Amino acid sequence: FAKRRPDLDDAGPPLSKAPFGAQTGAHFHDTTKEYIAVAHDPVFEVAQGTIQLWFKADSTSGEQTLFSKDRRNFGDGGHLNIGLDDHRMVVRLQSDDDSHFIRSDKLIKKDTWYHLAFSFGEEGMKLFLNGMLVGTNAFTGGLINNREPIVIGGSLKWNTNDSGDFSKLELREPFDGWIDEVAFYSRALDTDQIKQAMSEGPRNVGGSDEALIAVHASFLSDPGHVRTFPAADIDNIKIFLGGGDDKARIDDSVLLPVLMDGGDDND
Repeated sequence: FAKRRPDLDDAGPPLSKAPFGAQTGAHFHDTTKEYIAVAHDPVFEVAQGTIQLWFKADSTSGEQTLFSKDRRNFGDGGHLNIGLDDHRMVVRLQSDDDSHFIRSDKLIKKDTWYHLAFSFGEEGMKLFLNGMLVGTNAFTGGLINNREPIVIGGSLKWNTNDSGDFSKLELREPFDGWIDEVAFYSRALDTDQIKQAMSEGPRNVGGSDEALIAVHASFLSDPGHVRTFPAADIDNIKIFLGGGDDKARIDDSVLLPVLMDGGDDND
């Protein structure tokens, strides 16, 4: 959903910084009328994970938000907000009764593309800029019980609207600049994986079985009814079902379009 569509055809980070070829990014114009919203899905309620994106600020003045999965007050915890405060990056992750922050040094200049990655989980909160660790916090909480939508380009820190109508979200701290290649991982990436995302793109983060997508299905003839695919080769998953009571399960970490087609009986 986009309340008022940001420009979606502007250039993303250049090949000199993102050699995988980022194509176009979204350009936001410092207004709460421009944002991209994504409905909550239980797959986002993770104990550990990583958010990564590229951004370039038109202005570094005041508070701006890049990524928000937040709301007013603490609720059941797990609220997350990632943004800028003047030339600093600021991350806020909440428990059910406290806010935990990372504030970087003054590292951000306008009109410059940066790669940002924030990881959370059992090893604490970690903030990376262009592959370098620039801030930490020992808090080990995650996004469990966070059922808020995701907003790119503005903050939900003051939102109280639960209508499900994304046009009525109460946004503040709009971003002024470009955002591209937003990715959500259900694991805390290490430094090497974050650098790999920078150079090869967010879909090509691997390392052993983390580079594989696993499909478990009762109708597969493979041992254990499991078939794996290289993650870099997969853009979407389509499963054609036949007769009988077929079952298919795709790992919760997979964030790809899935279509189930055909089938009889209780699939």
